[in-house]
Amino acid sequence: MALFSNRIRIGDLLVQKGYITDDQLSTALEEQREKKQRLGEVLISLGFVTEEQFASVYCDQSGIEPVDLKEIKLNEELLQMVGEELMRKQEMLPFGYDEENFNCIKVAMADPMNLGAMDDIQLITGMEVRPFYCSASQINIQLDKLYGKKQAMEAAEQFQAEHADEYASDEEGEEDASVNDAPIVKIVRTMLDEAVRMGSSDIHIEPMEKSVRVRYRIDGVLQQVMEYNTNVLSAMVARIKIISGLDISEKRKPQDGRITQIVDGEEFDIRVSILPTVYGEKTVMRLTKKKGLTR
Repeated sequence: MALFSNRIRIGDLLVQKGYITDDQLSTALEEQREKKQRLGEVLISLGFVTEEQFASVYCDQSGIEPVDLKEIKLNEELLQMVGEELMRKQEMLPFGYDEENFNCIKVAMADPMNLGAMDDIQLITGMEVRPFYCSASQINIQLDKLYGKKQAMEAAEQFQAEHADEYASDEEGEEDASVNDAPIVKIVRTMLDEAVRMGSSDIHIEPMEKSVRVRYRIDGVLQQVMEYNTNVLSAMVARIKIISGLDISEKRKPQDGRITQIVDGEEFDIRVSILPTVYGEKTVMRLTKKKGLTR
């Protein structure tokens, strides 16, 4: 079987193709040992190869077909059968049935050599698995589109339920004690991760009269991705102020700060601007890859 035949290592093949140098391969291998990531992820995060270049060499070497999830309508039945937790843990996404064998499902995998992951999905579905290669970043983008909003809304609902008494009392400053609560931390973290994976350059958190609107700028266009109850705004902004080094008690003056965030092994520099408005503080966050910054 092609999966187990002897072959030249993927790093050496990339050197032979002229995509990377021997020095770049050595650097990537050293970082791989430190971060315990797959070599392809390290090479892509360092900017040594593109996702397309790595996929081309990997698929030629392994005999496994690539798949572009952006071009495929996902099968809801398969997604429910497998479940979000396993898909995120193993970085895989079932996307359809094999047309030639209806007892076999097609699965996009960041690591098609992961036999344990295939065993897990076979056990859950009772079906054979035909693996396809897909980058981890593309799989995570699809998972965030499917489940990111749901996770954030569940966290927001949990936060509101846990602090219902505070909202009822409407006492100034009550929200400050809750900014490190797990739900609000999850809301902010999910927002940043999702924005990065969707290729957003900006995040806009905008207080409205009766809700809080969250929009991402993608390909130059602001797109609404989420809407929260206004009760969440103060704690959300306070959490962002804390992680960006701003004054949590100052709510009447504009403030600017910075966050460093690691998403899928890549480091991002996030510039934060907070501006008071009629309905509360508006937040704008601008995302840039660290390696892309210049002095």
